[in-house]
Amino acid sequence: MPGYVLIEPIQEENINGFIVTESNVEKQLKGKVIGVGSETINEWGTKISTEIKEGDIVAYRHYGHDDFNFEGKDYKICRFLDITLKIND
Repeated sequence: MPGYVLIEPIQEENINGFIVTESNVEKQLKGKVIGVGSETINEWGTKISTEIKEGDIVAYRHYGHDDFNFEGKDYKICRFLDITLKIND
């Protein structure tokens, strides 16, 4: 889907040295990118793309995404703009 990313939430509390506590973020704020849609064009005609790719670990906003379950796994679909941080290995 153009302009969107498919994410599998990660339940870990420690990713690559970053410790995320419940006091400063909502649950399931981070996840692994499973799929990336093509670029999209906003209402002003500006192209919106992302450097996020499949396999990246990202942090995303706790609102603005859709939740769904497929074959027993939970996933999130969110807009490119809702990705707040790419966590590199």
